[in-house]
Formats: sequence, C-alpha cells, structure tokens
Amino acid sequence: EKYTYNYESLLLNITILFIKIKQYDSAYYYNDLAYKLSLKLKDTSVIGYPILYNGKIDLLNKDYFKAISNFKKSLPYLIIEQNYASISDCYRYLNESYEKIGDQDLAISYALKIDSLFIKHKYFYASQKPVYKSLIEYYREQNNDQKELEYINKYLAVDSVLTARAIKVNKNLTTNYDIPKMLEERKVLLERLEVKLSSSKQWLIGLGAASLILIFFLVSQVRKKKMYKQRFLELLHKEKDSQY
Repeated sequence: EKYTYNYESLLLNITILFIKIKQYDSAYYYNDLAYKLSLKLKDTSVIGYPILYNGKIDLLNKDYFKAISNFKKSLPYLIIEQNYASISDCYRYLNESYEKIGDQDLAISYALKIDSLFIKHKYFYASQKPVYKSLIEYYREQNNDQKELEYINKYLAVDSVLTARAIKVNKNLTTNYDIPKMLEERKVLLERLEVKLSSSKQWLIGLGAASLILIFFLVSQVRKKKMYKQRFLELLHKEKDSQY
C-alpha cells in the first residue's frame, strides 16, 4: 500500500511511452491496469488519467466518437485535480476529435476553452499552439481582422515561451516556416487595422470638435444664467434696502 501511488504513476508513464512509439495495444494494456487499480483503490486523484489516455488511444486509432466519450468522462476528475495542463490537453483532443468528424462549431468551442484557461491562469502549454493556429484560420475565414491578430499574437507568445523553456530546440521545417509567416501576417493585419483606425480617428476628431463647440456653448449659457441670477439678486437686495 505504501507504494501504490508510485505504481499507478509508473503504469501511466509506461502507457504514455507506448503511445509515443505508436504501440497502441501495449499502451491500452498498461493503461487498463492503471484504470482497474485506481478503481479498486477508489483513487479519484488518478482515475481521470487512464480515461484520458484511453481517449487519446481511441483518437489515434480514428475511433473519434469513442474518443470524445472518454475525454468527456475524464474532464470532471481533471477539473477536481486542477491539473490545467491535462485539462488543456483534453480540450485540445476534443477540439481535434470534433474537427475530424466535421463539427466545426464544437471544435471551435473547445479551442476557445483552451484560450479561456490561458487568459485565466497565464500558463503556457504545447496544446495551445495548434489550437491558436486553428483559431487564426477560423477568424481569417470570418474576415475578423482583430480576432485574427489577437490569436497571431497569442500564438507567437506561446511559441516564444515554449522555445525558451526547451533545453534543446529542434529547428524543423514547421518552426522555420510558421514564425516568419505569422510575423508577416501580423504586419499585414496591423497595417489594415491602422487604415481602419485612421478613418475612425478622422470621424472621432470631427465628433470631438462638435462636442467641444457644444460644451463651450453650454458652459457659456450656464455662466450667463449665473450672471443674470447674480444681477437679479443684487437688484432685489437694493430694492429691499430702499424700502427700509
């Protein structure tokens, strides 16, 4: 009993390694051992992870509906544990699963959940990069320049932090291509938004000038009223004095 938690952790790590080398039958076998042991021990701090990894194996085996079911079952346990890295991973897997079955609305909803986690906790995870990339493409299709720029900036921020965090960086084709491309897209968007902002500024300047004229007029009227009131009171006071 003293080492049960370590043993559960060992089984899950073996599962992860077999997933990485694409030996899914072996991954499922050790994951099932971890799941059954966590059930036997009623260990709610562990039980969510084998369910999550079952979902990942299902996703890699292209059994998308089964994967979605497992991911959703694992989420309540991960949320209780407040393991934000695993929650972010789970949202990413749900995002990918819904993309695979062609449900864009639900795919985007889980992408936005990852963004909400980032906004709330400011943690950087590898699961954020592909999601921000899909959000960039989504808002580009929607012709929403501001949102596209927002997620380009977030993509670049996540990439820079993850790159700095890594001990050794493997500069592959994706990295070399994506970052300059993103920077160029951000430049184009900023120029486009600057043009829109310039037009807005001209309108605001005109509105501001009209507002200043109106304010000046109102202040002038208030001052005149005060002056008339003061004169009236002075005349009234003189009239009273003359009566006595």
